Amino acid sequence: MPVCQAVSLRHFRPADFDCGGRRHRRVLTVTDLHVEYAENLEFCKAIDGDAHRRDVLIVSGDVSESLPALEEALTVLTARFGAVFYTPGNHELWVRERDRAAGVHDSLTKLRLIWEACARLGVHTRPRCLGGSLWIVPVLSWHHRSFDSEPDIPGVPPVSAWTVGDYASCQWPPSVPGGDSYGSQELADWFDSQNKTPEWAALEQWLGTEGRAAADIISFSHFLPHQSLIPEKRFLMYPNLAKAVGSAPLAARLARLRPDPRQPGPDIHLFGHTHFAWDARAADGTRYMQAPLCSPAERQKRLFTVGFGASMEEARSDSVGAPWLPLCVYAGLLPAGTMDALRAQAPAGAGGAAGAAAAAGPAAAAAAAAPAGRGSGSTAGDGADAARQLRALQAQGWQPLRHGVQAPYQQAHWSDYYLTHARNPEIITLAPWVADRWVRRRARAAARRGGSGSDSSDSGTDPDTE
Repeated sequence: MPVCQAVSLRHFRPADFDCGGRRHRRVLTVTDLHVEYAENLEFCKAIDGDAHRRDVLIVSGDVSESLPALEEALTVLTARFGAVFYTPGNHELWVRERDRAAGVHDSLTKLRLIWEACARLGVHTRPRCLGGSLWIVPVLSWHHRSFDSEPDIPGVPPVSAWTVGDYASCQWPPSVPGGDSYGSQELADWFDSQNKTPEWAALEQWLGTEGRAAADIISFSHFLPHQSLIPEKRFLMYPNLAKAVGSAPLAARLARLRPDPRQPGPDIHLFGHTHFAWDARAADGTRYMQAPLCSPAERQKRLFTVGFGASMEEARSDSVGAPWLPLCVYAGLLPAGTMDALRAQAPAGAGGAAGAAAAAGPAAAAAAAAPAGRGSGSTAGDGADAARQLRALQAQGWQPLRHGVQAPYQQAHWSDYYLTHARNPEIITLAPWVADRWVRRRARAAARRGGSGSDSSDSGTDPDTE
């Protein structure tokens, strides 16, 4: 796989791509914004709205634990981008004391409030086709322990409420299957069932009628569909993190975007959660990417694993400001007026099936999700212009799809590692830098226990793994 230099976003403003009444659309992404950090909210506010008013932003979850902060961040982003697509992560569903004080006592209520806020702000949370040639597909998901199929590292504390923040901070009512069991697949199945919306049905019907080649597809989720998208356990500061990152039901749902096994699934799948920059094409033909903002401390302490190599010089000059984000992943020709039509359409309903009662009805939802048509009036001259633009993009590393181009490959530490190293999870000896940290952690825990009895700091909890 070739590794190309990233292309500066300022070279790809929409005005550069006018072509016979059509204009290149760009899709950008960022995940794990965590705007409870003031620096991260400032990052959102510093995005140049003039440069992105006709672009699409995909946010793959973990915007904030706080509902007011989540709404503020989404408000900021919708003011700067032509359209914002979003799916919640795990942090949004943590129930804190401030939530209880506001009358929110469980994670299901919080999820419903998130859907309502998205509908109110015009944030898209369901599949939608843009210009008849690009589907953007949010996929709601949740992690489960059985996702992890690789050997465990001996001596590592098991997953528990001490080591996985979701187990302690999410509160599920009895109506949610599996909510009373840590890491159950029942809960992951329930989350997946919330994707059964009229918009998803319209997508599958469209794929069956038009065929996979009729559109480019960008899907996204917070969690991982495959374990190969996280480093092996021996490299992780908390090796059992692998039991709280992914979803088999998510992988199965993405497979439904491949109606014919001989055809590709999503062209690009964006994900979050693990806070590792990632860009790799899998054997299934899909390109998997993660562009995390994470915490300011993470950007400062381990920039080489959260940033992208081609942007590293710029990143080192301002790791807190994260100038390499949001990351542009796609540009495509859409009919003129598509973005205006998208802005005029309120999201059909309040997110997942849990909010279906607020929807306008299956017929209206399917109509809103369906392709708007390809437009008309193009000429041979327009085609020649488009061909010249495509050649210019290819010269800079952009890769053609059926109806647009995907961004050059991004240098990312861990996905690059697996370009040249086979995954070998049978090695269960901790990497030296991980082993050293565990030795120091256990020494600190032993010293504390000697002075004050029991201590939870030997649990394996690490700020980067929650």
